[in-house]
Amino acid sequence: MFDQSHKHFHACVGRREKAAWRLAALYVLDDVIRTDCKRAKPADHEQFVRAFSRLKDRISSVTPTGDIITPYLTH
Repeated sequence: MFDQSHKHFHACVGRREKAAWRLAALYVLDDVIRTDCKRAKPADHEQFVRAFSRLKDRISSVTPTGDIITPYLTH
């Protein structure tokens, strides 16, 4: 999720690539939403939740056509 949110997003050039990134990021979220590990430490779970939330925020900042809605602020 980190790579999708940070590295891949910043590599996008133009609206078409940002729109494609958004779609790929939605697929990533769809895959990881069902991830569960009963042996994960609380800190691992917290880190997962933060990464998930940041990726959702980043996705929300891009329209399906690749326009940026608002500047994405890093935490």
